[in-house]
Amino acid sequence: MEKKHSIEFCSANLLNGSKKVYDQLKEKENINLYEFGCLGHCRQCIRTLFAMVDDQYVSAESVEALYVEIMKRVEDR
Repeated sequence: MEKKHSIEFCSANLLNGSKKVYDQLKEKENINLYEFGCLGHCRQCIRTLFAMVDDQYVSAESVEALYVEIMKRVEDR
């Protein structure tokens, strides 16, 4: 049985652009998505796109790059 990965997004960061990544990840069966009001990374949140992948902070400068970085973490485990 394949492990389910936990990916968390901050509501404000979703509005800043990471929503596109969130929507792409909805299709993945091995991922559980969560949205929280705040993940405690406020300084990063206003400057870059990010998510928490299995409790590890992942960030990128673009939607495409964030998706790639998240998928690297998911595929490596």
